[in-house]
Amino acid sequence: MAESLFLLFMRDFAPLPKRLESIAGRLERSPRFIEESKDRIRKPTKVWVEIGLEGAASTTAFHDVIAAAGKEALPAADFDHLVETIAKTKESIAVYEAWVRSDVLPRAQDRVGIGATKFRKLVRLRELGLTVDEIYAIGKKYLRDSKRELTRLAGEIKKGARVDEAQAIVKGDHAKTWDEALTYTAKAMDESKRFILEHAFATIPAKEELRVIFTPAFLRHIIPFAAYSPPGKFDGTGLGFYMVTPHEDRPEMLREAYYAGIRNTAVHEGYPGHHLQLACANLNPSYARQLSTAVESIEGWAHYCEQLAVDEGFGDGA
Repeated sequence: MAESLFLLFMRDFAPLPKRLESIAGRLERSPRFIEESKDRIRKPTKVWVEIGLEGAASTTAFHDVIAAAGKEALPAADFDHLVETIAKTKESIAVYEAWVRSDVLPRAQDRVGIGATKFRKLVRLRELGLTVDEIYAIGKKYLRDSKRELTRLAGEIKKGARVDEAQAIVKGDHAKTWDEALTYTAKAMDESKRFILEHAFATIPAKEELRVIFTPAFLRHIIPFAAYSPPGKFDGTGLGFYMVTPHEDRPEMLREAYYAGIRNTAVHEGYPGHHLQLACANLNPSYARQLSTAVESIEGWAHYCEQLAVDEGFGDGA
């Protein structure tokens, strides 16, 4: 629910007062939505219940951010209405959270995956042209090849180094603050975009934009490092967000904001990876094409782009 508000709040497809009006409309209906959602929980999975509970407090904090924006942008009457809807939603969330803790969590079960039979059926339905065993064999081959390549690269980084030692060296070259990590990430995204234009790798739509922001507080418990939010299917702006999660209380996490990894991520998540692919996909005149997704083609494309960018010289092979 909070994510749907986030998209309205952050995407400037309309003036902020108009977007806040839409947010108030959703919040007005939220108590009923929250109450009715109780009937939809049939077989709760423990880990998902715990994640939901973790997000409850940060969701209400995001409501405060919305209220602060409304105070500056709305007439008094509209602002009062927004604050009222926020208050009622917060109350409903508190009641719902208490119900989840007392009723849902005790009966939640530890479940992992969908099981072998259902997974094989899923692979057949996706019509990949390969069986589960054939896909598994390909994965094992790539794993072996990747381990050999990592061993070779470790020796290039430092003669005689093990893979974990080389990895520590690479991660040692990292941003010193989270603000620096955010700035460098935005710079890397711009450089990856410029790289594919200069190398005539792909055509970039006229209307597209990728903004690099800190991960909103209500999402940080499920996004430990970073994540990408694609352009809306029909908003026409081509605006996507790449979110970097800061850990102000855990400075050691800055090792994950190492420069080589950020440059690689710029290719995978930005250009010509997820953002460019999905911004282009939204231009397809077929609604069926726009609305259908396949993780194997989306992630397959992004990982292909990572290697291609290295081969073409982006980031000096980093």
